[in-house]
Amino acid sequence: PVDSAVAYSNPQTPAFCDRPLSDTLRSSIELADYTHLLDSTGLFPTLQQAGPFTVFALPNAALETHNAHTAGQLLDPANAPTVRNMLGYTIVLGQWPHKALRAAVNAAPGHSVLLPTLNGQSLAVWLDPQTEQIMVGPPHGWSSPLWVMGIPQSNGVLYFTRALVLPPQDRPTPLPSTPRP
Repeated sequence: PVDSAVAYSNPQTPAFCDRPLSDTLRSSIELADYTHLLDSTGLFPTLQQAGPFTVFALPNAALETHNAHTAGQLLDPANAPTVRNMLGYTIVLGQWPHKALRAAVNAAPGHSVLLPTLNGQSLAVWLDPQTEQIMVGPPHGWSSPLWVMGIPQSNGVLYFTRALVLPPQDRPTPLPSTPRP
């Protein structure tokens, strides 16, 4: 199969700066699965609002691979709350164009900033020390370099990630140890 990220470094996405994020998401073939999941979880109408929002959209290949590894759980209506949480983690409150994002990351201690997301968790944006690429997601979890660097929209900014970005998992509370007889 063709790897979109290798086949073209900057996918052709019909985007108009005077239109909302929702219009560009609908017009991008590379984000069809992401848009479908936004629809199915009820998040899509949020991106039709004034915002501003910064969206770190997940490409088809990343979502399809994840869906295959989870036996189709992304499309199972019973998992809608989990999928909504996952997608909410990719939508940041506020407008972060590429230049401002890179400046904030470069100025921050440790070259990392935390941005508030729709799911209530903070999305880490950091600079990979080896490649100097901007990364999104937890540094020791499901993180990704950016693929498309900030398409300005009337209600925010749109990025494409190269891979899946998942929120950090809540760590289960350890059970108290009980003495054995």
